[in-house]
Amino acid sequence: PNMSTSEFSWCAPVDGPPPDLSISMTDSRDPVGEGHDLTYAITIANNGPFAATEVALTDTLPVGVTFISATSEQDNCQEGNGVVTCELGFLASNDSTNVEIVVIANTEGTIINTANVMGSQPDPVPENNRVTEETTVVVPTPDTFTVNSIDDVDDGTCDLGHCSLREAITAANSHPGKDIIAFDIAGQGPHTIEPTAFLPTIIDSVIIDGTTEPDFAGVPVIELNGSNAGFNISGFRIVVGNCTIRGLAINRFTLYGIGIETNGSNIIEGNYIGTDLTGTVGLGNRWDGININGAPNNKIGGKTPETRNVISGNGNTGVFIQGASASGNFIQGNYIGTDVTGTSSLSNEQSGVWISNAPNNIVGGNMAGTGNVISGSRGNGVTIAGNEAERNLVQGNYIGTDATGTAMLPNEFGFGVIISFAPDNTIGGTTTTTRNIIAGQHTGVVISGGADNLVLGNLIGTDVTGTLDLGNKNEGIRIDNASDNTIGGIFAEAGNTIAYNGRNGIRVTAGSGNRILSNSIFNNADLGIDLGFDGVTPNDSADVDTGPNNLQNFPEIASVEINENEDLVIEYSVDSDPSHSAYPLTIQFFESDSSGQGKTLIGEDLYNATDFNNGAKKVNMGNAVELEVLGGDNIVATATDTSGNTSEFSPIKTVVIITSVAESEENVPKTFVLHQNYPNPFNPETTIQYQLPKTTQVKLVIYNLEGQQVATLVEKQQPAGLYSIQWDGKAASGKKVASGVYLYRLETTQFVQVRKLVLVR
Repeated sequence: PNMSTSEFSWCAPVDGPPPDLSISMTDSRDPVGEGHDLTYAITIANNGPFAATEVALTDTLPVGVTFISATSEQDNCQEGNGVVTCELGFLASNDSTNVEIVVIANTEGTIINTANVMGSQPDPVPENNRVTEETTVVVPTPDTFTVNSIDDVDDGTCDLGHCSLREAITAANSHPGKDIIAFDIAGQGPHTIEPTAFLPTIIDSVIIDGTTEPDFAGVPVIELNGSNAGFNISGFRIVVGNCTIRGLAINRFTLYGIGIETNGSNIIEGNYIGTDLTGTVGLGNRWDGININGAPNNKIGGKTPETRNVISGNGNTGVFIQGASASGNFIQGNYIGTDVTGTSSLSNEQSGVWISNAPNNIVGGNMAGTGNVISGSRGNGVTIAGNEAERNLVQGNYIGTDATGTAMLPNEFGFGVIISFAPDNTIGGTTTTTRNIIAGQHTGVVISGGADNLVLGNLIGTDVTGTLDLGNKNEGIRIDNASDNTIGGIFAEAGNTIAYNGRNGIRVTAGSGNRILSNSIFNNADLGIDLGFDGVTPNDSADVDTGPNNLQNFPEIASVEINENEDLVIEYSVDSDPSHSAYPLTIQFFESDSSGQGKTLIGEDLYNATDFNNGAKKVNMGNAVELEVLGGDNIVATATDTSGNTSEFSPIKTVVIITSVAESEENVPKTFVLHQNYPNPFNPETTIQYQLPKTTQVKLVIYNLEGQQVATLVEKQQPAGLYSIQWDGKAASGKKVASGVYLYRLETTQFVQVRKLVLVR
């Protein structure tokens, strides 16, 4: 052929003609409200006759947006410094693929997004490899859409003539900004709205406020009845953040009363979810009252009665929180599983609150009014489950009691709180507002498989006063195959009160390193602390055995005496060889109830390897009167090694008083006498003497002539004898008092006398 007159005008590579890549992009809304999410939908197509390889998208995001996510069918996108890149790989001829990029529009004005696509081969039409999308960002202006009809008709407009709830949600979704959906339905309430299909998903921030209905008088008068809405339908489905649902009764939906997904900072308050409009009849939603799936920082309830939700009667859980991103949620001030009074049961069929693989949530709180009543359901009060369910707080709640904390209202077949394979959660706190009352349950608290959990400051098995019997049926606390948890703590305020339970105060069935410290344990039917299932575990020689908490040997108390100086002296030993227990050991001493359970912490001592080698140790615990220990009281002790293994309580040892020398001498005073001070008048110091014929409680106080207490010089138990004490003319604050006449008063259980003294400056 004549090559100089070739009929070919274009020479292709030897592997065939190139592909023709193109790109298109649309935005999800224009204009978009400042602070709202914006989605770019990008399509890459190959219009050429041959396949494209190594296809890649590069999207340079506009200034003034925050990147949220980028997804592709190939699941291979990443973002850095405001640039999104997606490796899309092979794209066949006449095929296409999609990428979705989500951002938050932060700055008012016009933003322009630019995206490019390229492959490994030259592109014959490079003009369609680049695309831009222009979007206007506006400052949202809230609008109010008023529901004035109970029907479910959607004629496309929400206006004064007709606006259903469906139309109002549609209008608010279409209008940028955080709008308000109010209610003004003609006629005397209550008013029931019955959707005939699922309501529109809430995709733009909105306040839906049932309290705006003119008939509202402190309780919901707008009812959302899901009986006719269809299968697997929730009352509200929220996928955007910063919404509020307030003052409604939401019942009889076939999925959830309210479902919250992905985006957070929503508020749910003042609603009846799963009950009728009176809050006394269960009309449950089929599954959860409220379901939070992957959404952070939501607030369910609040600190006041007006913000309280009643979440009861539902077919599964009252409030269910799930997913690693569902963190920072607050469940506060609600009645969960009870009626509106908080005194009768309206059961949720499972747990009151269930946290599944979700971290850093708070059930209750550390302020007055934030605690929930979580009672009356059929499952557990609170369930915390899964390895990612960590650092959750359960504080200030009444679990298994009514709203007064004085009567049982148990979660029928469950535990008060169960932690299942979840680490580092806290149940309770060191103040009266953070402690939980956990009573009337199958078992108060169960830790199964979790580590580093802390249970402190709670009342487990008692009423709100910590004195009356509201015992759990079995254990107060049970630890099953779990290690390194702490029940109580090193400070007295951390101790739980664990009493009146139907079996043991605390049982450790398996696991090690579970610290049991500073608790008040008494009047439980079996043991205060049981390691295993066999009742009291006798000490073994040198502590070589193993088992729950390493079957740490308890202390053996040789004697407990109040000596002539009124000090409490305890002699004890621990038969735990340092090769089998981690030294030093922390020994805590308690005044016990009659069965040998440690009710009142007296103090503690450190027992080291030298003490073990010496065979016994004698420790002075301090003044017996100040410790409120008397002769005839019973003392028990526990041992906790450095690894956290706490023993059972030791056997009881009774306190013996060693008679003082003064009481054995013939010159013991025969009567009570308060002598005149000397010198008198005085400056700067005077001496006051008194005598006691027997051991008694003594109080010596200085008063001014107006009867106001100035200083307390003595307040303790003293044996018979003659006593002298000096007063330096100072008040209890340490400040010098003025010249004048003062009274000093001696009071015992059988004697009172008052005298005058004169201070001259």
